[in-house]
Amino acid sequence: MSIVTASDGSPATSSRCGPALNLIGETWVEGRGITNRDICNPADTAEVLALVREAALEQVDEACAAAAAAFPG
Repeated sequence: MSIVTASDGSPATSSRCGPALNLIGETWVEGRGITNRDICNPADTAEVLALVREAALEQVDEACAAAAAAFPG
């Protein structure tokens, strides 16, 4: 939750944070895909919690390889 300024200048609360990141291996990275997606509060779908840039195809391959290496056999 963060404090933001409402249009009338009064403080208001917002649960929206900065851009969300993707976890690939042990590293948090910003997606390099061409599509952005809003992540909404499941209890109030009108409330956007974060904006996520989807992973590029190469990042998906990296994530799959990291997952396979983490759980051998």
